[in-house]
Amino acid sequence: MSNPTGLNRRHFMQHMAGLSALAAPALSLTHSLRVHADELKRNRKAAILLWMGGGPSTIDLWDLKPGQPTG
Repeated sequence: MSNPTGLNRRHFMQHMAGLSALAAPALSLTHSLRVHADELKRNRKAAILLWMGGGPSTIDLWDLKPGQPTG
């Protein structure tokens, strides 16, 4: 039986390995934030993580005001 799409199990596994390698740094960041959460609360510091993989472009998110000091 032929595969008209050209995709096979080996191709799929190669791509999944690549995607999991890209996700590894994000996992260590969230782990680090969880470990230091009590310290951040004591120091009254906060972290905001914007995970926008494939999200809208920056120009669609920020409300720029031409002619104003803030842009």
